[in-house]
Amino acid sequence: MKEINVIIIMMMMMMMMMMMMMMMMMMMMMIIIIVILIILIIIIIILIIIGHRLAHISGDNRETNHLFQYLSIAIHHFNAVTVCIIFAVNQTPAKTSQSRTKPF
Repeated sequence: MKEINVIIIMMMMMMMMMMMMMMMMMMMMMIIIIVILIILIIIIIILIIIGHRLAHISGDNRETNHLFQYLSIAIHHFNAVTVCIIFAVNQTPAKTSQSRTKPF
C-alpha cells in the first residue's frame, strides 16, 4: 500500500514539474514576442522620423508614404526572390541516354 502511495506522489510531482516547465516555456515565448513587437515599433518610429525629415527637406508632405511604399516594394521583391529560390526547378538539362553503336 505504501509503495502505491509513493508512486502516486512521484507521478504527481512529475506532473507538477512538467506543468511548471510548460509555464516557463510559455513565459519565455511571451517575452520573445514582446521583444519582437518592441523592435518592430522602434523600426516603424525610426522610419516615420526619417520620412518627416525627408518631407521637411524636400517640401513634399507625402515623403513618409513614399518611404513606406518603397519599403513595401522591397519586401515584395525579397519575398518573390525567396519563393523563386525555394520552388525553383533544376534548370540543368536532363542527361539523355544517347544510343552508341558498339563496334563489331
